[in-house]
Amino acid sequence: MSVTEKLMTKKSMAGKLLSVAITCLALSSAAGADVVRLSEPAASGADYEDFGAPLDAVRGEPLSLTELIADEQRYLALRCACAPG
Repeated sequence: MSVTEKLMTKKSMAGKLLSVAITCLALSSAAGADVVRLSEPAASGADYEDFGAPLDAVRGEPLSLTELIADEQRYLALRCACAPG
């Protein structure tokens, strides 16, 4: 067996071993993983869950990205004035 054939065999075995290891890891983590909920949905249905406040509860005027960029200093000053600390 030539040196090239030996190297190809070693690379092939390493690739197969890596593939088996990744498959085992994926299967073990998928089988034992429970869902960890960080918060509860505000509303839910058979096919969906909504998180956060409904849009009707949001106060203030809608603001386009163009307006925000054009007058960024005003909105940065408002944020800094409202920031705690």
